[in-house]
Amino acid sequence: MRILFSFTIVLITSTLQLLSLPQFALMTGNKCISCHITSQGGSLRSELGAYSYAEVGMIDPDKLGLGSLFQSIEENTFYDGKLTLGLDARFQTVRGHTSPDDKRKYFPMQGSIYAQYAPFDEVKLEANYNAGHSSKNRFPGQQPWLGSVLIQPSYDLPILRIGRFAPSIGIKYDDHSKLIRQFITSSGVNLSTNFMPPSIAEYGAELTYDSWHSMTVSAGVFGTNALSEINIRDINGNAVSVISTANKPTIAARLQLLEQFFDMKLNTFVGSSLLANDDYTNIRGFAGLGLTDEAALMIEYSQTEKKDYQKTSIISIDGMYSVINGLYATARFETGSTIVQSSKEYDAYSIVLGVQAFVLPHVEIRPEYRIMDTNDFRSNRWAVQLHLFY
Repeated sequence: MRILFSFTIVLITSTLQLLSLPQFALMTGNKCISCHITSQGGSLRSELGAYSYAEVGMIDPDKLGLGSLFQSIEENTFYDGKLTLGLDARFQTVRGHTSPDDKRKYFPMQGSIYAQYAPFDEVKLEANYNAGHSSKNRFPGQQPWLGSVLIQPSYDLPILRIGRFAPSIGIKYDDHSKLIRQFITSSGVNLSTNFMPPSIAEYGAELTYDSWHSMTVSAGVFGTNALSEINIRDINGNAVSVISTANKPTIAARLQLLEQFFDMKLNTFVGSSLLANDDYTNIRGFAGLGLTDEAALMIEYSQTEKKDYQKTSIISIDGMYSVINGLYATARFETGSTIVQSSKEYDAYSIVLGVQAFVLPHVEIRPEYRIMDTNDFRSNRWAVQLHLFY
């Protein structure tokens, strides 16, 4: 009955892929893999990840008469830990930033249902179905499903991942509207400008060493199916694929160093990554500081270039402060530019002020006030997101 109930909850609320929060890693001093099944976090939560947030909420469900409901979904592992299930859902109301006349919309974003089965301790099979792929607002490069095999003969050895999944680059965020994921145009950003869309995935293989607490390093080789869907614009406005040829593999590499200071009260990380395919590259550098249980600050620089066509450079600064248990104040500043064939330049900056309120276990409300300034106009918008996760 518990398995049936869990699947029912999955099917009812599966409308989004909510990725992990790197700020929480900084505020706890833990690696992402401590609470997720993969080294860069996101997607399916491990048993520890589910347990960590099973009772995090500003309101006690027992006071609302919902204690038994929330207790029934506290565990996400079954069959002696061999099967792990999960989901994320997000709904949003927002006005777009592409025109002063954009109307407010109320819509489900995208969705993911997760599962992992471990026939052996050394071998794990994981899959992710993206319920939002069929939407008319699908991002170019977004895929309907992800799946891979993770092989790790022993804890001291690297993890080999083979299948269809996202290459490990930069900081993995839960918010795909961030400017640092975009090509900038004269009116800002939209679906077609997102070069790192949610649920992007390529067939490939990646080797990750994550056993040493102070370092995570990965390197992989991937195909070009998803990237070939993503276009940029030349100086005449014509669409140009970021991939020049499908015959050359995409190379991805990432290094992250982590360290704790002052009796584990200060948590830090610094790193860089590279994604490259022939004349298309994305280079990132990133760093973060976190005070245990109190605050986190992250910075990331991204440079994306299609040689002889376009170069985009963006810097992003994220801050989070823990007000009370389950309530976090957030702020973000991003600025950058896109230069098209050395003659046209589009600039933009974005300011986002908000709150992340975990009102109940597995339930988050995220109100935000967003400012976007572009070559054409400046927009001021408020938005609200509802997150449901398991």
